[in-house]
Amino acid sequence: MNKAPQCIIYLNDELRLKQEYIFAYSFSDGFTEHLFGFDLIIKDFREASLYYSGFQLEEKQEVLKEVPKSIWDFLEYVDKNELPFSEYSFDTGLYISNISAQQIFLNWNGKSYFISVEGTSKIHFTEKETEEWKLQFKKILVFLENLASKKRKTLVNKKTHQ
Repeated sequence: MNKAPQCIIYLNDELRLKQEYIFAYSFSDGFTEHLFGFDLIIKDFREASLYYSGFQLEEKQEVLKEVPKSIWDFLEYVDKNELPFSEYSFDTGLYISNISAQQIFLNWNGKSYFISVEGTSKIHFTEKETEEWKLQFKKILVFLENLASKKRKTLVNKKTHQ
């Protein structure tokens, strides 16, 4: 859909982030009127690239001059606290295949992580699920989803006002 670089590969039958990238986030709003897709990719530590587009919407690419603080905070957490998994999947209790989806890929301290979320950041943890990594993950997911939603709204409003 958009022209984001191919930073995801299959390695030993698992989805992984290519080694030259440190972070990638992908959002799709599912089967909606606009089929919106958003990617945020960090190749080095100095800048982040955004790619987003949708059906009958403009295709955009932006380079952020600095990595957003929320992402740095998450990376700092992972730097100090190794995540207890390499691959993790959340589902929101819905089993419709064409709802929104989010993916986070991370290469950090020699480890690769892949987290998949079906649905939105409205993940509810039970009282037993109070691990700090889940709270930190939810913070970064809310930030990223809000950023994607803001860019979607900009493109949709631009199309509406043409």
